[in-house]
Amino acid sequence: MHSQANATDLHVPPSFKVDIAPDVNSPVDVEEAYRTAVDMMFVVSDYALSQTWLDRAFTSPIGDARIIVAHASSSGKDPSRLTTQHVIWGLNHLMLSMTLSRRYCRTVATLKWDDVTIGTIKIVAHKLELDSSSFSSALQLGNNITPDPRLTHFFDRDVTIQVAYGRKPIDRKVIYLTAIRAMGDAAEKGLDTPCRGMLTTGIQQVTWKLLREPGSQVPILRAGHSRIAVFSTLGRMLLDQRFQEIHLVMKVEGDQTAVGGFHQGPLRATTS
Repeated sequence: MHSQANATDLHVPPSFKVDIAPDVNSPVDVEEAYRTAVDMMFVVSDYALSQTWLDRAFTSPIGDARIIVAHASSSGKDPSRLTTQHVIWGLNHLMLSMTLSRRYCRTVATLKWDDVTIGTIKIVAHKLELDSSSFSSALQLGNNITPDPRLTHFFDRDVTIQVAYGRKPIDRKVIYLTAIRAMGDAAEKGLDTPCRGMLTTGIQQVTWKLLREPGSQVPILRAGHSRIAVFSTLGRMLLDQRFQEIHLVMKVEGDQTAVGGFHQGPLRATTS
């Protein structure tokens, strides 16, 4: 089955389109799919939006699932037109499509610009589908991240969080999807960009929000802090195996800087 859509909260221009082609005869473990996508987005969102990409595989931290990024060859001096921005849009779209369709299977997302293919993002169930000598594991890129059974790669020394859980449960798949989108939002805004807060809206009225505390002595809140905070918050939820509304206090180098968390329900406030 083949479908095309462009539904996302990220700032996607009409020139960018994604074709989704699932293979329902090749299932992919649901948890592995989301965990791989979360780790992939954390790595990808740390690169400059204009960075060009060739081919790379991102490995599941808990199984054999892989997400494979491949560029489409082009003529001229630049062999690839696939950039970080395209990969962010494409991964968000792929996971949104999987979530809405509930088809967790081998899927190819073909990324197009002005109807010309610039690359693909493919999620597969087995490592046998790729030549490991041709790719690098996502968990070996950036910040010396390595697989750890205690999930320590989710946490940052300079940006720390304290959490308190609410009572309302939230579908863990929707939390994963919202976290993926929130990290992409931070990258689009610019990781070093100062802001009063970050707000990402997901499906089912689930939101990620981070608001700077008032006061002239409060450290500057940057969009990149939201990327780290949402990743760390998700890590805490995984450690605790609790997927429900969560409130957090974020500190930067020990100074309380922002509050926020995952919430479900109508929006009560916005950020700017």
